Amino acid sequence: MQKNASDLLFRELGIDIDVTKELNFYPVAMQQMIAIARAIDTKCKVLILDEPTSSLSDKETESLFKIMRNLKDQGISIINISHF
Repeated sequence: MQKNASDLLFRELGIDIDVTKELNFYPVAMQQMIAIARAIDTKCKVLILDEPTSSLSDKETESLFKIMRNLKDQGISIINISHF
């Protein structure tokens, strides 16, 4: 991702990170959000998530579902695999 484009995308998704740090520096929840941002940046049409909430707190889960609703509104199809 180009820096300006990635900054805008991260802001839209509510992701506040230092892009100069390695991915493994961040908790699993943030790594998942970054992976979603990468998929969106590649202009995906379908996003498949396998147990995306398994390692998220309640607040992080709320944030993820908000992002998923926004993506749906943008025309991105989402397959969410969950045991709930």
